Amino acid sequence: HVARAVVHFFEGSVDLFTDTLAVGMVRPQDARLLANRGWYFWGLGACGRDEEARTIAADVVREAESTGIPWTIVAAMHGVGRAFADVDPDRSLAAYRRGVNLARSSGNRWWYAITGSEMGALEARAGEPGDALDCFAEILPFVWEAGDTIGLHRVFAWLVGVFDRLDHPETAAT
Repeated sequence: HVARAVVHFFEGSVDLFTDTLAVGMVRPQDARLLANRGWYFWGLGACGRDEEARTIAADVVREAESTGIPWTIVAAMHGVGRAFADVDPDRSLAAYRRGVNLARSSGNRWWYAITGSEMGALEARAGEPGDALDCFAEILPFVWEAGDTIGLHRVFAWLVGVFDRLDHPETAAT
């Protein structure tokens, strides 16, 4: 269900994204990896359903931790980061940091770029622009060396937002 859901997401149908994942997360196959549940959790936040995401956060994190699978735990940390970003930035940043560290230590460049770029963007919004720039300075070479052009576009997009937030529109535009 994750692949089908991602298509909906890129088409801009975020409600279909979460609806598809909701179907997938109750299937027996999802009990081990929790892939649908992890993306559903994040998707709720991406759809503006943060309160709903916060309601299930503790359960998703507990289930993810019980798998011992780094990908699954990082997905849960990413979801916590998104769900709490607007109401508890410190909790959100702590979850993002844990996710980034686990992604890095397990060699998961994809999660490292995604979680790290969102962490950097939140650092900028939470009033720590220097930390945001440090975050992007660490992530960019890692993503560049991986040859991950999609991840690279994502990192650059968030970085443009940081420069804009720092009131450097010329830097953001170049």
